[in-house]
This record gives sequence, structure tokens and C-alpha cells, in this order.
Amino acid sequence: MNRCGIHLCVLVYMICLGGCTNLQNILKVERPTASLQGVRFDKVSLDSAGLLFDVEIKNPYPIDLPLLNMAYAVDSGGSNLFNGKANIQTLIPAKNKAAITLPVKIAYFDAFNALKSFKPGASIPYHATVGLSFDAPALGIINVPISHEGELAIPAIPKPSDMNLLIKLPKAP
Repeated sequence: MNRCGIHLCVLVYMICLGGCTNLQNILKVERPTASLQGVRFDKVSLDSAGLLFDVEIKNPYPIDLPLLNMAYAVDSGGSNLFNGKANIQTLIPAKNKAAITLPVKIAYFDAFNALKSFKPGASIPYHATVGLSFDAPALGIINVPISHEGELAIPAIPKPSDMNLLIKLPKAP
């Protein structure tokens, strides 16, 4: 290929590259946004503890946005307390902001091990990271990472002796 042909190829490439950038700007698709407002405990039972993630999600699309699942990690002082995934399957209303609570169940043994060094009723600093997966129109599956720092109130975890008390209760007539 002669020198003129090389220059022509480079020129065509640069025009195409600039055109692609302009095309991407024209077709720019807004993505959903989310913010984690806080994390708190829900009910604690003999077999599990509930953890609630309060999230605000903005759906920019003219149709409802399916939230499929979330991955989460909560740590305190550099120590991992909880992590996992939860299947959510909920819809965020079209062109709207929604404040939703995403529940997670943690096995009793995992909750006990994570919280045994903390006194019930104490508040501990935490850092939570959450990844939300959406089925977005025109984009497919997208992940939106969010994080939050705050304080988490430690609930009282039932003792096995509480279970014996429940077993000994007389049956209603």
C-alpha cells in the first residue's frame, strides 16, 4: 500500500471514530441510579435474623424497571459481618423514584458468630456495599453498585434456653 493509501485509511478511521463518539452521545441512554439509605435488623428468631437494606432507586425509563437481585456485604471495623446474595424480583415504577426495603435472611448460626463479640443494644459502625442487578430496556442486565456507612443497632439474639420455654408451654384447650 502506498503512502497516500495509508493516509486515506487513517483519515477514514479517524472520521469513523469521531462519528462513533457522536453517535454514542446522540443515543446516550440514561441508567437507573440508587442510593443506600441505611441497614437495620428486622426480626431475630431462633433460626434466623432479618437484615433490611433501605434503598432509594430512580427509574428513568418510561416503563417499569425489574430489579432482579442484589449482592451485599456488611463489615465493621474491617471485619466482615455478613455477605451474600438475595433474589429480589420487584418492579420500580416508570419515571419514578421508589424508596424500598430489601430484606435478607441470615442463618442463626451466621448471625450469632458475627455478633457474639457485641453487646445487644450496642450501636456499631458499619460499611455496607450493595450491588443491584436490573433488567434495563435497551441495555439488558446492568449492575448498579452503592455503598453506605452508618451505625447498626445490635439486636438480642435468642438463646437456646428460650426454645425450651416455648416447648414447655401448655397447649391451648
